[in-house]
Amino acid sequence: MRRLACLAAALAPLAAAPLTAAVGPWSETPEAKVRLVSSLAVATPGGPAGLGLEFVLAPGWHVYWLDAGDAGYPPELTLPAETPLRDVALRYPAPHRFDLPGDLVAFGYEGEVIYPVDAAIAPDAAGPLPLAVRLDYLVCAATCIPYRAELTLELPLAEASREDAAEAARLATWRGRRARQVPGEG
Repeated sequence: MRRLACLAAALAPLAAAPLTAAVGPWSETPEAKVRLVSSLAVATPGGPAGLGLEFVLAPGWHVYWLDAGDAGYPPELTLPAETPLRDVALRYPAPHRFDLPGDLVAFGYEGEVIYPVDAAIAPDAAGPLPLAVRLDYLVCAATCIPYRAELTLELPLAEASREDAAEAARLATWRGRRARQVPGEG
């Protein structure tokens, strides 16, 4: 009985510790690193996945917005046929404008960006939920390099979801950076 009490006392801080958001491992190149993140520590079947696609870019390199402009192309997600995700849509925060040689203009991001990913978890999903996506993207500086990354994330499931406040705030910030139409433009 005494051993059980000692074990319970040792494990009590772990039980009280807040759950942290699910994040996948980085896929790294010399120009960029990218991973899947979730604002959720625990998700529910049939509920939102709270996903984002996080890029951290080396100085001088950038990735693209939905309308890349005169050069480049936006990231593209491909999901396996057996994915537990439904209604998946990559969202694009408001971009920066890049003036390129030859009077070319491109739109995208440098430094860090999180592309929000709208997705629902299948109602019949059971956890922990392994998520996998293939990402095709282009990073550019003076030259452009296409990459393909296989990204993964394990998302715990339960009857009630639990958010990680810090990660939810980061994703909400990027989701709130919406592009606005410039007056006088189409």
